[in-house]
Amino acid sequence: MKPKTLRMLSQIASPSAWRVWYGGYLGKRFDTRYGVDTQAHVGVDALGIDRALASTAVHYEASAIPKFRRAIGKIDRPLGDYVFVDIGSGKGRAVMMAAKLGFRKVVGVELSEKLHRAAERNLGIFRQVEAIDAPVELVNCNALDFEWPDENLVVYVYNPFTGASFEALLDSISALACRSSNDILFVYIQPLYQAQLERDRRFRLVYSDLQLSLWRVARTSSASING
Repeated sequence: MKPKTLRMLSQIASPSAWRVWYGGYLGKRFDTRYGVDTQAHVGVDALGIDRALASTAVHYEASAIPKFRRAIGKIDRPLGDYVFVDIGSGKGRAVMMAAKLGFRKVVGVELSEKLHRAAERNLGIFRQVEAIDAPVELVNCNALDFEWPDENLVVYVYNPFTGASFEALLDSISALACRSSNDILFVYIQPLYQAQLERDRRFRLVYSDLQLSLWRVARTSSASING
């Protein structure tokens, strides 16, 4: 689509409708350019995961490219100093985008074997088109069982689960920060539990808007949840 046409559409549509449309447009372009499949949604009942885990799981929806770019652009240190970890990596779009940005390493953690296999296929195709310098690892496991690398981390989350599972993830990241001197950043896309994080002394806000927030995890073991 020509830039002039895009400008006209942006003037006609409401800001929210424009963002949704434009994110979908870029997602379809991404898939077409690289010959991958990341755009199509997958419902919770089609993820092939245990019923107990499915109760806090969220349907698969790929990260919108504009949100991803804006979030990564807010990181205030060289990306080469960090390992990028996508919790709930789905079909691997964020992993593939991150792999081009100069991170020390890129890791995708996905519970659903179906989505994990799709990510493996997509990454294999992507590698044939793009030169990737950073090591990329795709891990098929429950994020709460994931063994965090002993590195500076950018933990990227696009609402992979809700409720107690999300709280357990925050506890895991905070515990890691307490026993490590590494810098840990938490990138939260479409922050459903933003208010909870704002009350949590373990997470210090770096940047926030209506669609994403960036936090630095406190290193002190005396940090508490309650504000």
